[in-house]
Amino acid sequence: AVCWKRADRTTGRTEDGRRTTERPPACHTAGCRPLPAHGGGGPERGRPSAPAGAMSMSMQLSNYARRGRLLHVSFNQDYGCFAVGTDDGFFICNSDPLKERFARSGHGGIGVVALLYKCNILSLVSGGQHPKYPPTSVYIYDDYQAKFIAELEFSSNVLGVRLRRDRIVVVLESKVYVYNFADLQQVSQLDTYTNHKGLAALSPGADNMVLAVPRGKTGAAA
Repeated sequence: AVCWKRADRTTGRTEDGRRTTERPPACHTAGCRPLPAHGGGGPERGRPSAPAGAMSMSMQLSNYARRGRLLHVSFNQDYGCFAVGTDDGFFICNSDPLKERFARSGHGGIGVVALLYKCNILSLVSGGQHPKYPPTSVYIYDDYQAKFIAELEFSSNVLGVRLRRDRIVVVLESKVYVYNFADLQQVSQLDTYTNHKGLAALSPGADNMVLAVPRGKTGAAA
């Protein structure tokens, strides 16, 4: 089992209620390691094709569902893996071939989980019926070190998180915050239309960042 820990002693809060650790993660460089491969090698890059073992994996997901509700599903940036949050933790699966890579359970509900490509860095937000941590915080988790390496804290529930190598995007009900991944400094803040579902899309490539969020009125996006 992974030893989950809160982030180290903090330096205080910023105007938006954000709280960070004394040592930023710098996870897009030296801290990034490949995800553990459970039962075989890692996935190939690219969008997943229809896997032959889909029925078998469906049965495995049903087993997780019996242990706790499935709360969240999201692909990583190259679609080679996807993460599933449950009432009892989270697990990571390979897309093609479709198989589980690893699972972390017994740590409370995870309502939002996001991968950074295929490395050991993830973002976690508590949720569900049995959250262990405040749902108003985003925790940057290093699975290789088995600990939290940073925390972003807000005044309302976090509804979505999007990652790329240089940015963290945090979605609240009526605001979106954009942070630099290297030092956790805020670089942008957007007011949005009421966004109960935490809708947002972020371009993963190394070129100019494109972020799409609901804006202005029902049916509008920017």
